[in-house]
Amino acid sequence: MGLTYDKLIRLAQALNVDLKDIVMEAEESPASVAVGRRSVTRAGEELDADSERHVHYYPAADLLGKMMIPIIIDVQARSVEELGGLVRHAGEEYLYVLSGMMELHSDIYAPLPLGPGDSIYFDSGMAHGYVRTSREPCKVLAVCAGQGIQHLAGAAGKSWRLKDDHAPNG
Repeated sequence: MGLTYDKLIRLAQALNVDLKDIVMEAEESPASVAVGRRSVTRAGEELDADSERHVHYYPAADLLGKMMIPIIIDVQARSVEELGGLVRHAGEEYLYVLSGMMELHSDIYAPLPLGPGDSIYFDSGMAHGYVRTSREPCKVLAVCAGQGIQHLAGAAGKSWRLKDDHAPNG
């Protein structure tokens, strides 16, 4: 089973614990930030994690200790029910619609229709979810930032390596 961002958030919510407490290793120390770091991700090289709700692509997955996590998401869910409900996590999130139409659902505001070129910056502690409203595919760029977010990326990276180690040959 691939451990996706959505699954990590839902696990933290179910256990009523902070996400960083799930993904932090016992003796883990924060990565030092060096001046001049960079990570180049060529088209088709980003790590991916998929579910029945979304397909996530993680550019810059090789860069450890990031202060923000960029995610390219193919939004597939057509309703909050199909999405499996709303999620919340510590930090802030920036969302930019690359193609297609969608709605941002939350527990505080009415659904917000968004189309290509539209963007929103919001507190991701507010329960939220992305729902596709167009017939054509909907692709968005989400950037998550906040305390503990780098631990999420590290945990997701570990699950992808496990998934790759167990993938059939061929």
